[in-house]
Amino acid sequence: MADRFPFSRPLAALTLALGLAACAGPPRSAPTPPPPPTTSDAEAQRHLDDAARERAAVEATYARAEQFCYARFFVTKCLDAAKEQRRVALVRLRDIEVEAELFQRRAKLAERERANAEAEKAAAIEDARRAAEPHQPSPEAANAAARKKPAGTDRAAAGAARLKQAEARQQADAPRRAANVAATEKRRAESLERQREIEEKKKEKQEKLLEKQQQEQQEKLRKEKLLKEKQQKDGQGAASTAAK
Repeated sequence: MADRFPFSRPLAALTLALGLAACAGPPRSAPTPPPPPTTSDAEAQRHLDDAARERAAVEATYARAEQFCYARFFVTKCLDAAKEQRRVALVRLRDIEVEAELFQRRAKLAERERANAEAEKAAAIEDARRAAEPHQPSPEAANAAARKKPAGTDRAAAGAARLKQAEARQQADAPRRAANVAATEKRRAESLERQREIEEKKKEKQEKLLEKQQQEQQEKLRKEKLLKEKQQKDGQGAASTAAK
């Protein structure tokens, strides 16, 4: 599991990485490898639970990194490095979540298709069984059936024929069911990807606004400090002149 979720690190390691990144320049992210395939529903749920815990850890680590960066001289570079590490971690976790959710969706669709096919087959078998059961019709009904029954007609044969037809329909519908599953997975993946992009853009906009406000506040404090230093120097100069 450590190979699948490599983004939770101690604060000391993050502090060192952010300090080096602030001096080195803008961060560069490597391509994120795809997550390994899920093989069972239990494994898919475990991946989703682990991803939720790791997401909370990533956000907590980023919050601590922000506090660290505000105490540094290169605030912007440090924040950029922290944001990039957080973005890479969240993209990786989202890929894991998408893969696990698609597996669960695919498993549910396949189970539903199997249940429908088995129900149809069971109904056909029951029809054939009932058709093959001997029965004792009344003399009047027997005479009427004998008059109406076409030559060569047999209830058991008719039931067997219906069973074969149900099996044939099941086999013929297999490609359609597979195509439906694939189309559903594609729509689900596209929807999740659009949602992820919207969330990332929203977070990025909020982060930029917060960063701008913080920079404005820092610039205001810097100007106030410079003004105070100038006033102190002017006051010292005036006192020195008066003393002479």
